[in-house]
Amino acid sequence: MVSGKSLGSKTSIHVALEGMPVGSDYGDVYVSLINRHFSVTDVASRDRVLCNDSAMPLIGHAELGSAIGSQKGSKAPGPDGINPTIVKLLYSKIPDLFLNLFNSLLRFSYFPGVWKFANVIFFGKRGKPVELAQSYRPVCLLQSLSKV
Repeated sequence: MVSGKSLGSKTSIHVALEGMPVGSDYGDVYVSLINRHFSVTDVASRDRVLCNDSAMPLIGHAELGSAIGSQKGSKAPGPDGINPTIVKLLYSKIPDLFLNLFNSLLRFSYFPGVWKFANVIFFGKRGKPVELAQSYRPVCLLQSLSKV
């Protein structure tokens, strides 16, 4: 959950995970995000081998920053409740952690299972009868980190 509070010409962003507000120390946020999105046993139990570092082109800060920065902050969050604004805020505080994370995912050829879940909402089509399934358009709300 993100809330904003206007402080004159500045805006203060407060981050809360699972109902627990987090102050200026973002360590709790990092630990919670890592534990929620990545299972050590899931990765360790895989029979995949790390890719050869010389064969796998890694991404850099510019490419990752561009990918994260291009996400629209006004988009609705997925099942994890983390919207792009939070991802951008965290990336601005700990860019090296994000870079290491995504490069490790590339090396392992791993896409976290929790990122494969989405919330599906249905929008009614104008002028269509509400009692027919064809009158609705499904939209999947994916997790923000899965879009990077």
